[in-house]
Amino acid sequence: NADCGDLRPYADLTGCDFSRMNLAGKDLRGARLTGAKLENANLRGVDLSGADLRKANAKWAHFEESRLVEADLRDADLFHAIFDRADLSRAKLRGAYLFGANLIGARARGADFAQAYLKDILMEGIDLSGGSLQDCYAFRSVLMDAKLVGTDLSGADLTGAAAERADFS
Repeated sequence: NADCGDLRPYADLTGCDFSRMNLAGKDLRGARLTGAKLENANLRGVDLSGADLRKANAKWAHFEESRLVEADLRDADLFHAIFDRADLSRAKLRGAYLFGANLIGARARGADFAQAYLKDILMEGIDLSGGSLQDCYAFRSVLMDAKLVGTDLSGADLTGAAAERADFS
């Protein structure tokens, strides 16, 4: 039984509806947000390190400058979500839906985007070193100035992707 008003680290917020709410700057480390509704929510600067956001609906959500280190976003709906300058290091995004999402200048070292839907995603200047884009669909993705050193690109569909000045070394 989730207490949706209990906005603290490690809280059980499973299935809670935070759509269009302002949660900017909150500390939600390790919180359980499985299946939560975060549509159009303001999550700027929120610490979601180690949080469980599996199958969350975060369409149009704002995660700018948030900490999502080791967060679990597998199978989350992140349609047009904004993660500019966020820290997604070692985050799990396998199977996530990120159509049209922005990850400009994000830190995502070791992050797993395997089998994610990344059509029209903006990842300019992202650091995805040691991460994975394995078997993802990244049609028309923008990876300009991205750091992709040691990134697993096997099976990735990067048709029409823009990767000028990307570092694959």
